[in-house]
Amino acid sequence: QIPDFLGEVVPLIAAFGHGQIATIHVKEDEQGDQQLQMLAAAFAEHNLYDKAILFDLTLETAAKVRVLDPRICIFISVGEERFAPSIYLWEDLADHSELYDGVWWDEWKTPGSEYTAERAAEILAAGKTLYVISPELHTVHGHPHAQSGYEQDWRNFIAWGAHGICTAHPRQLRELLG
Repeated sequence: QIPDFLGEVVPLIAAFGHGQIATIHVKEDEQGDQQLQMLAAAFAEHNLYDKAILFDLTLETAAKVRVLDPRICIFISVGEERFAPSIYLWEDLADHSELYDGVWWDEWKTPGSEYTAERAAEILAAGKTLYVISPELHTVHGHPHAQSGYEQDWRNFIAWGAHGICTAHPRQLRELLG
């Protein structure tokens, strides 16, 4: 059963301790004005500003959220291809820096096509927070590191200065971090 967002999920996020961050995936069909107003109200009512981020928004939706409440943390999805309307190439974002706080960084199919030290440096130099999606989360897309090799990718992400890694194996990542 899917939990009720306002009744169950928001209170859970509101109770997070220092350093715990919820990433709220706002799917394309959930980016209407009514849903955005509900999210903005939840952030304000429960003071979620340092406890949650919204990600996978289109630039148009990010602009709307900025008007509703500029304190909400927004991450834009960046990948090696424009697989969906809310996934951008890094170059697409050059003139839109004011609309987002961080990058939700994805590489679906080809190692090194997006995940490079140079790209990470560009994102960080732009003053953006960088959260990386680990390759094992793209098994269905055929990423070659989905079954093995993702630990080396984690090491790279850490060396490149990523602020967070989204993984299906958090305990294994914690062990790697020591």
